[in-house]
Amino acid sequence: MDRDPVMDTWLRRYRIRSMIIVGIATGMMIRVGEWSMLFAATSTRSGVEIAAILAAVQVPATLYAGYAFKIFQTTKSIT
Repeated sequence: MDRDPVMDTWLRRYRIRSMIIVGIATGMMIRVGEWSMLFAATSTRSGVEIAAILAAVQVPATLYAGYAFKIFQTTKSIT
């Protein structure tokens, strides 16, 4: 199947793919933050256990968001 040159140019010019990836990453970070606050406020575990659980959830989400932002920055058009 051939690619549509007009659509491909439009996607590259307005960086649609990158913006979608950053939007998903931003939404994910908001949801992870909300969940983390709710979990920390309602958990009966000790402080160290809560911190370990939050780190296990937040570290991958933060790494993904950083990668998404890097993609967004590197796809900026110079022209």
